Amino acid sequence: MSKIMYPREFFTEQWQVYQKVLDFDYMSHQGIYNCLTAILKSSFNRPITMLELGCGDASYTAKALSGLNIASYYGIDISPVALESANNNLHSLGCQVVLVEADFNPLGQQLSQEYLNSFDCILISFALHHLNLAQKDKFLAEVFDFLKPENGQLIVIDVMRREQENDLYAYLDRYLAHIRQDWTQITPEEYLLLESHISSSDFPEKVEEMIELGYKNKFNKVECLYVDPLETMATLSFWRTS
Repeated sequence: MSKIMYPREFFTEQWQVYQKVLDFDYMSHQGIYNCLTAILKSSFNRPITMLELGCGDASYTAKALSGLNIASYYGIDISPVALESANNNLHSLGCQVVLVEADFNPLGQQLSQEYLNSFDCILISFALHHLNLAQKDKFLAEVFDFLKPENGQLIVIDVMRREQENDLYAYLDRYLAHIRQDWTQITPEEYLLLESHISSSDFPEKVEEMIELGYKNKFNKVECLYVDPLETMATLSFWRTS
């Protein structure tokens, strides 16, 4: 039996496995972050104050933000190894960068009151699915207050269940089969680590469920901007407007 790998343990002790997933673009980061650049260009005509939760090494984020008018970047992640790389990757942005080693949840414990109503954009990528439905609900209620009241945008990039996948097991069966078939550079040992982590720590919702949660938590406009061809991940936008 493989060892259960919860998020903190996986991303601190086994960062090199996730780095391999990034290097081979197995989770379509390249296309998704190209989409992120387009979203930010169309959303903001002012310098952007950005908060990224679960920022990892910020390698794809740094590329997506390159050439944009970024006023400041604040990143939170649990992996010190990833944050060390993030510090180097974000240097080219030429803005104030603050990196904090912490779990993003609960958000209110990681950010002081001075950051309320402060961020133009909050990005959370491939991290929210580690929370259960009740925790996601509470997270959206919390994160709302850290966005600027005038056109603050939360962008969620994450794995999602298909509309017909009414239980978690259907999603897990499909997603793990996809990994076994298509992630060809992953070794059997690395697959076991990924399987353990995903089986114990992934709790994705359906796109419509996330949209409903957004409206429940006072967001004025919630929309799905992108779904990958395999219907395994999506990009959602949550707007706070006065």
